[in-house]
Amino acid sequence: MTKHVTAGRHEAATRIGLRRAAVVAVVWMAGLAACTAPTAEHGVRRALPTVTTAGAPVPAYAADPAAGARRYGEHCTACHGADGAGDGPLSAGLQPPPPDWTADDALQHRSPAVLFQAIRRGVLGSSMKRFDHLLDPPATWDVVFHVWQLRVEPEMLRRGARDYARDCAACHGTAGVPDATARTPSLVRPDWVRLTRSQLVDLLVRSHPESSARTAGTTDRGSDVAAIAEHLWSFLTTAPESSDPSAGVP
Repeated sequence: MTKHVTAGRHEAATRIGLRRAAVVAVVWMAGLAACTAPTAEHGVRRALPTVTTAGAPVPAYAADPAAGARRYGEHCTACHGADGAGDGPLSAGLQPPPPDWTADDALQHRSPAVLFQAIRRGVLGSSMKRFDHLLDPPATWDVVFHVWQLRVEPEMLRRGARDYARDCAACHGTAGVPDATARTPSLVRPDWVRLTRSQLVDLLVRSHPESSARTAGTTDRGSDVAAIAEHLWSFLTTAPESSDPSAGVP
């Protein structure tokens, strides 16, 4: 009799424990979703394809560079300057000084994922503090893509949109998503935030070995590969550069 009572109590305790564990798991997952999914503050965001490969964090939703510009103004200009040149009012006393994001090669060999980690965690050995207590992941990606576009001239974006529309859209779709019957891959690739600008250009060149892009920086039809690459980055944002692609471009 005692054995049955003890066993019954053990089973009841186990069921209670499992229920509590389930509740904790649900609450934890809800909290995780609240931290990663855009809230009303961010507005409605387009979900990006899920990335299953391990590696640096990638965006789950399209970034909004305009919102990033506002947050950059709130949290970053004092050190990095309004235009990202590293000349903010507090920059003079910082060692090492803030980088000049407007320099030609400043973001050529860094990836958006590296910027994301720097904003979230700070940079050891510098005055760059962590901002993960002020910016959630979607807001951080907004700032990343604002900074990412600082050195890109509007003319280059228009040229990339024009060349993409002429040479790439027929296979890959106007917004990087091919027709369901097509055998070409999607170019909406959140995992590309792990690439530097140089690496993405090299990837495009290797994907089209028939072109002369490897040596000349242009395709056999005269497309500017670097400009097309800049256009591809816009597929990860809320406002791809899809205005008249020929405007202002000879």
